[in-house]
Amino acid sequence: MLRAPVQRKPRPWRAGFTLIETLVAISILMTAVAGPLTIAQRSLSTARGMRNQVTAMYLAQDAAEFVRSARDENLIKGSEMLSGIEGSCKNRKCTVDSSKQSSQFSNCPGANPGVCPPLLFDGAKGLYNYDTGVVSPFLREVQILNPFGGEGDEALLIVTVSWTEGTIPKNITVRESLFEWRD
Repeated sequence: MLRAPVQRKPRPWRAGFTLIETLVAISILMTAVAGPLTIAQRSLSTARGMRNQVTAMYLAQDAAEFVRSARDENLIKGSEMLSGIEGSCKNRKCTVDSSKQSSQFSNCPGANPGVCPPLLFDGAKGLYNYDTGVVSPFLREVQILNPFGGEGDEALLIVTVSWTEGTIPKNITVRESLFEWRD
């Protein structure tokens, strides 16, 4: 004997998702969205830090090249190697403004001797200087030491660029020896 199939009527409480199923689905979606956003935020933060590090390295190299150029100019003129530089930078911290045509070496002013002012960024010219612009996060200090204690034909150039990322202080230091190359 054949029986007719029994028709089941859906019960109203079985028609949709349960509360637990809905919460699990929402948490999976939130995890799927939050993961890539966290990675993107960290990538942007790292990129900003790298940009500051590259800028600081360029600023340090710029000052070192400016001092080398002043040394070469002095030697070509027949002057002493550090003429015009040593009064400001020898055995103390000073600033170097490479945005100007003439040699611009200055003692670090202020209430705290040896603490140099921050560089200013002139957005119109795209230059860092000490005259015009907005205060940048970078502080550049130049120091010329005589490694052997007396007058000689070698000097040690130390350029330090400092800045902060959040609350973490960062710095880059470039050291090189300057020699009196003329005979």
